[in-house]
Amino acid sequence: NRQSEGKAMTDLERRLVVAIRTWRPELLVSDSPDPADAPDSASALVSQALQRAFQSAADATAFPELIESARLQPWSVKRLFTATKSSQNAEVRIDASEPSRIAATAGKPLDDQVSLATSLLAESYRASPAEIKYVQSASRLPAVKPDDSLMTGIVLEPGGPARRKLRPPAEITEAQRRAIQTRR
Repeated sequence: NRQSEGKAMTDLERRLVVAIRTWRPELLVSDSPDPADAPDSASALVSQALQRAFQSAADATAFPELIESARLQPWSVKRLFTATKSSQNAEVRIDASEPSRIAATAGKPLDDQVSLATSLLAESYRASPAEIKYVQSASRLPAVKPDDSLMTGIVLEPGGPARRKLRPPAEITEAQRRAIQTRR
């Protein structure tokens, strides 16, 4: 921050606003903004900047140069969730051993997929937690009863700005199901 004359957080927020306005997500998920709850202080700082970017990306007066020079119109993300270690506060819980239904990775537990991505980013191996817990930090949707789903209240229209073409969910074979049960 000293090297950037105290503007590092604003620069990070601007970069996050660029990403939000470019990709137009309906939902954001991050680590905890609380340094005591986050995996490390850098993760907490990025999460704090993401919370500000959640607001700024929707505000035409925030970073107006992005509208003029890059033609990045304001975008309102619907929901923001942050990770939590607290079981009491958790609104959404994800069982990491649950098998994927996405065609390309059907039958593979989520923690196996996360481990691969984490190994590319982390300095050393980190086992995935058995359960990942999230709390809703911000929402632009009417209040809904929590139902353990990040996507509650979000409708992704076919061909809409936040959609990619996905293959239909794959069926998990009985052998894959047994292998997952044995692994647990």
